[in-house]
Amino acid sequence: MLKEMQFWKLLSISVLLAKSTFIFSQYSFNYDMENPQKTIELPESLKEISGISLCETQDFIWAVQDEQGVIFKIEIETGQLVDSLPFWKKGDYEGIEIVKDKMYVLKSSGTIYEVELAGEDSLKIQKFNGHLSKEDDAEGLGYDAQKKELLIACKNGENGERRVYTFDVETDSLSKEPRFVITREEAISYLEAHPKLRKWKKLLKKFNDDKLDFAPSAVAVHPLTQDIYILSSQGKTLVILQSGGTIAHIEKLEKEVHPQPEGICFDQKGNLYISNEGKKKEDMGKIYRFEIGKEK
Repeated sequence: MLKEMQFWKLLSISVLLAKSTFIFSQYSFNYDMENPQKTIELPESLKEISGISLCETQDFIWAVQDEQGVIFKIEIETGQLVDSLPFWKKGDYEGIEIVKDKMYVLKSSGTIYEVELAGEDSLKIQKFNGHLSKEDDAEGLGYDAQKKELLIACKNGENGERRVYTFDVETDSLSKEPRFVITREEAISYLEAHPKLRKWKKLLKKFNDDKLDFAPSAVAVHPLTQDIYILSSQGKTLVILQSGGTIAHIEKLEKEVHPQPEGICFDQKGNLYISNEGKKKEDMGKIYRFEIGKEK
């Protein structure tokens, strides 16, 4: 009888511990994605804006758009186009990342362009090709400063997987294997364990489709938590991974605010910036700033 009582006591303690672990493991998403604290209206030349990255001084945003081989410099407070740097011929350019004194631009074919100012009116450009191709449809480019690696997020992958590869900026080499892999099964498992997520039913329905309704369009590393933020214009979804690759949070974005989210980056304080293409003919491109700690 005593052994039976001890068993049930231990079992009840285990249940309490499990519940406590679940409570404390809930992710704190500190942004109100429906109400940006700042909206930056962009000129006509950036209607098709894709990738964005903040400069070191944090007062300018560098951007690319998916039709021209041009890098654009935008003043954050006014949205004024300060400069434009043609670096290559026309093409589908999807991501940009600033690493010290160099700019890296990603083409959807997986090609990476390293752009460096070589003087007032000249650029030094290196081009890197790896094993990625148009079929992978590389769209997201971010930078992990701790590992000194660019992150390359692809829209397509074998067996419906969504993969993130790395590019070592010191050796100029692309990883053969992905650093992160997101599967439909993993997303569904996470959602089933977190039924209190906002728009939970819509998210579950989205990932329960035969085809994974999530195709990365941008990626960035949070400067304070080191979590990986992966944005998908398709399905208007934001998936957050812990540094080890497990899903920490999934956020459904509202299409009224985010008609076509294509770029993502952070400032040093952890404020979040997302760029949206102008979806309708009369719409202009926009960059939104969401301040950390402004969760709804």
